[in-house]
Amino acid sequence: MLWPECSDQHAFGNLRATLSRLRRRNLTGLLDTYDRSLWLDPGVAVDARELADTATEVLDGAYSEPRRHTLHRLTGEDLLMGWYDDWVLIEREQLRHLRLHALETLSGQFLNSHDAASAVEAGLAAVTIEPLRESAHRALIRAYLAEGNKAEALKQYARLRHLIKAEFDAEPSALVTDLLGWVVGETPEPKG
Repeated sequence: MLWPECSDQHAFGNLRATLSRLRRRNLTGLLDTYDRSLWLDPGVAVDARELADTATEVLDGAYSEPRRHTLHRLTGEDLLMGWYDDWVLIEREQLRHLRLHALETLSGQFLNSHDAASAVEAGLAAVTIEPLRESAHRALIRAYLAEGNKAEALKQYARLRHLIKAEFDAEPSALVTDLLGWVVGETPEPKG
């Protein structure tokens, strides 16, 4: 799996050479073996594990105040891009959804702490990861409205509407239209 372009014999040779280099550099504590399987030692920092931990902390409300550092830890590449094994696809999708939920939640947490600029950044990150996700657009539109950027909120709604129309020949759901109904004149402006 580590060297899919090689024959099994060549891949085993690569593995032996890699393990030998680790031993020569005294880095043997990075790996564990169990039942003829090779594992990274639990103490080794792995970006996917750190991303999942950060997302879980956000969703569990571990932070009393949201932090921009947390936002930056939730952005980045998806898991093992270019790999298409079934197990990778499933893990990648689970991690992607966990990240999206965390970014939307973090956007709301930033709004609650009166940091609309960071809320916009979290919403933009979520929309970038999944452009057809209405809840991500809702988080971004809420952040734009909290900043007082009605025009940006309307432009974002128009982008979402165009995407959904082009992809599904449908309109955005009430999840977003209820939020913006008063802005586009469909419902009275909320009081207070």
